[in-house]
Amino acid sequence: MDQPLAAVATPVYAFVATYVLLKLVGAVMPLRASEQEEATGMDLVYHGEEAYPTGEGAILVELGDARPLASEAAARGRD
Repeated sequence: MDQPLAAVATPVYAFVATYVLLKLVGAVMPLRASEQEEATGMDLVYHGEEAYPTGEGAILVELGDARPLASEAAARGRD
């Protein structure tokens, strides 16, 4: 009887503990990157390097030429 209880309790405990920890971390810092950071590329934003320096397999975004994101345009009342 102990083994089936442990088989159910372990994933429940792992889920609850992970949820609580993520809520605590989320209260201190964002858990997700902004849309602009995602569009630029996480490797460039967080590590200062490009994963695909030759451009092969990557979508290259020029920072100076980047258009405002749809959410930013909507926030300003433009479409």
